[in-house]
Amino acid sequence: MPNSDEVVQDESTAPQPVLINPAFEASSISRQDHTEETGQSIVFIRAPKFKHPSRLVSSFAVTIALVTFLFFFASAFAKSDLFLLETAIKSCCMIFNIAFVSEVVFYSHLFQHNKETRKSNFSTVFNIVFFVALTIAGVALLIGNSSF
Repeated sequence: MPNSDEVVQDESTAPQPVLINPAFEASSISRQDHTEETGQSIVFIRAPKFKHPSRLVSSFAVTIALVTFLFFFASAFAKSDLFLLETAIKSCCMIFNIAFVSEVVFYSHLFQHNKETRKSNFSTVFNIVFFVALTIAGVALLIGNSSF
């Protein structure tokens, strides 16, 4: 019988290594070494691609703006009417502003998505600022050219 000071352990009762912090361990050990040590396989799951209906609205608005501008521009050119040309510019500008606002909505939701999935938001913030500036310029152009 062994002494009370001696603890006898055979291999079957030896404690198994436990991975306490997998994020820290995965970054400090290469992936291959990590899987060999723990005997587990690592599966990387990609975040779903971001989709939002405001992008569809934006695409539709740009298409409508270009078709509207071409229609009014052709009519103004055929009739030599400056009023139709002004209408073409204003309607195109107004519809483009709708597209710009829907792009701001899209990028604001993309910002939240990137924040949740821990992705970079640099280009997202740049695009938000860019489309807000275009919207402000479009509104200023629309107001500045109004003949009311």
